[in-house]
Amino acid sequence: MSDAALARKEECRHAVLAFLVDRPVVSHSVAAIRRGINREGGDFTEPETREGVELLVGLTLAKDVPDPLGSTRYYQATSAGVLAHERGRA
Repeated sequence: MSDAALARKEECRHAVLAFLVDRPVVSHSVAAIRRGINREGGDFTEPETREGVELLVGLTLAKDVPDPLGSTRYYQATSAGVLAHERGRA
């Protein structure tokens, strides 16, 4: 994978975490996260955003909050994600 592709993935992960940290009380779908980060100047696709969110979940910086009445998955920053973002470590 090229350095540019790796940098884009990293940029997407940072944007996703920043979006979730700025809105800690509400959980968001991948589509809502993508729209939010793109409204703030990003240009990420839904698959890129999903990949970024799933990595953050795997790192315990975000959590998966399934809809009890449907199949849509929602995501929120965890306490570890908030601290990592505030400390500039994620």
